[in-house]
Amino acid sequence: MKEPLENEHGFKYYDKKPEEFVRCTDIKDFLKLKGKFRAWRKENIEIKRGVPYLIHNPYTGVWWYRETHKHTNIRSLNLYFKDENVYILKQN
Repeated sequence: MKEPLENEHGFKYYDKKPEEFVRCTDIKDFLKLKGKFRAWRKENIEIKRGVPYLIHNPYTGVWWYRETHKHTNIRSLNLYFKDENVYILKQN
């Protein structure tokens, strides 16, 4: 995978979507269950850390590169997901 470009503010992006990224079809790709829980409830889930993904801006055509971390806002990510603008790194 080629390295992303970087703008003057240090944000990483791509002009074209790399082939390794596919549209995310399940928000659970970003989530995991806490500890020994088995039920997918709001209080039992947490964000996976280090998951690379792209957010597509359809107006500018830019693909913004991101990785999840402990402060990733799942609500904001879910809005991009509902708009079908989130692409996740393909798992082999």
